[in-house]
Amino acid sequence: MSTDRAALLRLRAEVLRDLGAADALRADLAGRSDAIERGDDPVLLGYAAIVLHQLYTALETLFERICRVLEGSLPSGRDSHQALLSDMTLELPGLRPAVLAARTADELAVLLRFRHFVRHAYAVAWDPTRLSDVVSATARVWPAVDRDLRAFLAFLDDVLAEVDA
Repeated sequence: MSTDRAALLRLRAEVLRDLGAADALRADLAGRSDAIERGDDPVLLGYAAIVLHQLYTALETLFERICRVLEGSLPSGRDSHQALLSDMTLELPGLRPAVLAARTADELAVLLRFRHFVRHAYAVAWDPTRLSDVVSATARVWPAVDRDLRAFLAFLDDVLAEVDA
């Protein structure tokens, strides 16, 4: 087994794992969306904020893995998180297709901004309306995220088939 094949197999397995983890978090939030919207349980609101943070982090970790394996580097600098999301919309001929459609990335930016807010919020009362809006936005974008990442997995399968041929 070549290193390239091993790296691609590992990337495929990690993308599947990270996508599954993100989907489980999304499903958990979807099951609690009515209670989040009611906003009468501050512990649940804090939980929802952390789960939204974890969900985007799972996706971002997946994007980082793709960059490391297929491109050999990650964006850096002050806006590296936004740059990474934006880079996922780029087709890189000879390396990879776009991982996300531009519209998918635009809609995921809501979750990225919220994750940034959570990382820097230390003395805040969670706003149930804002949390509910982000949970709803996540639910709306999820089918596109899943579709785009499944298409990327199909690309990896094609590359692996070529390597094996």
